[in-house]
Amino acid sequence: MPIELRKITFSGGELGEAIERFAKATRYPMPSGKITECRVETKTGLTLIVRVDHMADGSEHTVRFDQATIAAALTRYCVDKKIPIPKTAEKSVEAHGQTLSLIIRLGGTS
Repeated sequence: MPIELRKITFSGGELGEAIERFAKATRYPMPSGKITECRVETKTGLTLIVRVDHMADGSEHTVRFDQATIAAALTRYCVDKKIPIPKTAEKSVEAHGQTLSLIIRLGGTS
């Protein structure tokens, strides 16, 4: 059976928006404030490090997201933006410098 592979790449702003939407929709524990930075780290597996600045008191917080959570956030973002994603597709995340791509694999055998 043929295999379909799709790759959707997200900018830093889109990553921040995806994380924000995901946190609100799933009640993921996030400090209050504005996301001011999304940094990709690949030293010990793929991690997204998000900096949240609390504007009222000037404090800064860091939240780390693992690969599975990133994939869930990017998938939800695509659904919210009406980008078609097959429910049964295998989804993973790939880093390219400071951008991330959602890899969608459909068909074939794993």
